[in-house]
Amino acid sequence: MRFDANGQIEPGLAERWIVIDEGTSYIFRLREARWRDGSRVEAEQVVAQLRRQLAGGSRNALAPFLTAIDEIVTMTPQVIEVRLRRPRPDLLKLFAQPELTLWRNGAGGTGPLRIVQEGKRSLLLRPAFDPNRADPEDQRTTRPEQDVRLIGERAARAIVRFAARDSDFVAGGTFADWPLVALASVAPANVRIDPAAGLFGFAILHRDGFLADAQNRAAISGAIDRIAVTNAVMQGWEPAERILPETLDSTVPPPFQAGRC
Repeated sequence: MRFDANGQIEPGLAERWIVIDEGTSYIFRLREARWRDGSRVEAEQVVAQLRRQLAGGSRNALAPFLTAIDEIVTMTPQVIEVRLRRPRPDLLKLFAQPELTLWRNGAGGTGPLRIVQEGKRSLLLRPAFDPNRADPEDQRTTRPEQDVRLIGERAARAIVRFAARDSDFVAGGTFADWPLVALASVAPANVRIDPAAGLFGFAILHRDGFLADAQNRAAISGAIDRIAVTNAVMQGWEPAERILPETLDSTVPPPFQAGRC
């Protein structure tokens, strides 16, 4: 799966899918695709990669969120099934995350672009040939404006480069880099914020002392001006009193405990 420009789920390597057995079985049909080296993408390869990412000891950051998956099996050379122990409504969103990108050693990935030049801090990408297009002959040559150069650098330099119109897009960084956007006088129309839930907070380091008492924690929680704190980082952000969003993968909202801070 992958996200479109509006952050919505759309087909990626899976051209279509169905959900059966009350949400405990996802069956994906893979589109005709090839690795960077030209070899065909097979369902067995996809299953092996997903199993490796979910195996015990996996360093994939999404592994803790995919514990509902019971097994992943190959049904045909182009069809795989993901079987769940319990329904997971946001499974497609998880599969669209970059942490679950399919990458085969020596053969690259399956995306729409291919690496044609590797520099010390940059990559030159060029559109890949898509065998599913109705006009395959038109894809044999590409135009220079179709190339994409990715540059990895410090936020300050990337923002200055964008402000000087030497780059088309800047992504990444942290909330600590936001002041740089204002200092570089980037036009507000050129700033986009992902509709993602984040978390800023105070961590309780010890179980004893003043914060060990729930009433003391509730008093501090009530004294924090959340609007002022969030506005100090970014104007317009909405504060929340729950660590989890209103709904995650459950039919009921998460519990609220006023004594937490």
